[in-house]
Amino acid sequence: LLLILRSSKKRASMSLAHLSLGASRGVGGNHRGALTPKPVARVWCGHTHVSHARPGTSALKKSLLCRASSQSSQEEMASSDSQQSQQSQQQRGGTWLRNGVDFEVPAVDWSRYYLNVLFVDRDHTTSRLAEGLTQRMLDWRGYARAIYPLSCGTQHAEPMELEQTAGLISVLSPLNISKQTVTTPRRSFEVTDLDAHDLVLALDEEARDDILATVRCADDQTGHYASLAEERVWLLGHFVRYHDWDAILAEKGGSAQLDRRLRELISARKSSTLARDAVTRDIAMPNLKECSKSDYDDVVAHTLMACGGLSSYLVDSSSSMPYESWLEY
Repeated sequence: LLLILRSSKKRASMSLAHLSLGASRGVGGNHRGALTPKPVARVWCGHTHVSHARPGTSALKKSLLCRASSQSSQEEMASSDSQQSQQSQQQRGGTWLRNGVDFEVPAVDWSRYYLNVLFVDRDHTTSRLAEGLTQRMLDWRGYARAIYPLSCGTQHAEPMELEQTAGLISVLSPLNISKQTVTTPRRSFEVTDLDAHDLVLALDEEARDDILATVRCADDQTGHYASLAEERVWLLGHFVRYHDWDAILAEKGGSAQLDRRLRELISARKSSTLARDAVTRDIAMPNLKECSKSDYDDVVAHTLMACGGLSSYLVDSSSSMPYESWLEY
């Protein structure tokens, strides 16, 4: 150990003498007596490179680099914020080009990072079908914790009888609609639902008229609920035309917008549903005791295609969601 220490000290003294001799002779183009830059060793890609930095300049370079990087980052953040604000304004409603045709869409606000959607019919029966199908499609696309569908009716109906509840369960269970959606007690639309939900989807014209009548009867001196109804109340059947259904049915695997079972249901009734939609946007609300299975299958297909278009629009509009750094984690 003593021999190693002595040899290292001897080498250090020799290197210092060599540096001082080079300084006195002006090695490297410097004037006589000038100080030579200190060699700085850096390891890049496994090789050692020696650079010469003048005394006192490294701190200055670091500060300048920090300032430049901070300014560039601020400019990038400002530009990204402006782009996001423009994109948000473009995707908060208006007219979108869909399938070569201008398609009117409602305004939705993703600033809370979630949406509440309410389906409304007259007796809170078919709206349960719309709620359950939408929930299933959102589960498939990974938006079940970002978009929350609910349903209600416009009539102050009495609680469903046990026979009617059992009939709904038998009809909706094959569609993988939860029993909780079917057995939830009936509730009626209230004017405050316009505040609590981002969109209110009426299944037919009569349900929409009932909603607007409820708004007119409310104590709305400022016109708050009237403006919300004009903005948020839409017909569910309007969204059938959001898709090119031939392209949707051609999708396969996990990247498809609908699961295989729902694609099969639409494929079997697509032509008749589009023909009906060309005549009326109203979704029929049949009596389960009186309608045939074929008639009810038509209702399921019409509701399914309308909810499919609605779900896809809501997912597409989520691109206007404001960016936050914590979303990366």
